[in-house]
Amino acid sequence: MTQFYIGSKQIKAWEEVKDGQPGYHVVYPDGYGSWSPKAVFEAAYLPQGADDTRVTQAMVDGFIAGHLAGRMGNHTVVLVKLRNGFTLIEESACVDPANYDEAIGERMALEKAKAKVWHLLGFLLATARNGIDAKDNATPFDLLQPHQKRVINEKTELDGKIAKLKVFVGTQTYQEADVSEQYRLRDQLDAMEKYSQCLKERIAVFWPPG
Repeated sequence: MTQFYIGSKQIKAWEEVKDGQPGYHVVYPDGYGSWSPKAVFEAAYLPQGADDTRVTQAMVDGFIAGHLAGRMGNHTVVLVKLRNGFTLIEESACVDPANYDEAIGERMALEKAKAKVWHLLGFLLATARNGIDAKDNATPFDLLQPHQKRVINEKTELDGKIAKLKVFVGTQTYQEADVSEQYRLRDQLDAMEKYSQCLKERIAVFWPPG
């Protein structure tokens, strides 16, 4: 039976220009890599930073697209719109209407909304990392030994640096650099590519696992 499905995943990525078009090189949990145009990628993925295990305040603040506030009696009601189109409503209240201050009420209600966004992003992150069933959703990467995972992560990071250096070599800044510096950068790129090839050969020994 044909039906709809939803899902999410956590990926690694770095900016990469391809055929003159800005975009991102994407590496999925199983090690598969692909390239995505900048607009397509940024519409689908929320930046998380260097720590892949937690939600940050910057993520919460950045996920809020805007909000509206208004008064209902001695309550301040805040409607918060998130980047994905979802909306939240929170409120705060004072005991005596004579003490009502909309600015204070708005700030308090918005903080309550941010706490809820934090909770929702935590749920999203858990789903992205574990799928919809953490017990039965182990990927091939999860079956590797810690030192084997480090080798794959090292190659992923190295390949990202190689991609950026290749882009730089094609810039005007590189062309205007001293010739000796250009040679050193070329030597650096050559050494990095050899290092990447060495890591690739090491990974081929244990990937895929089993």
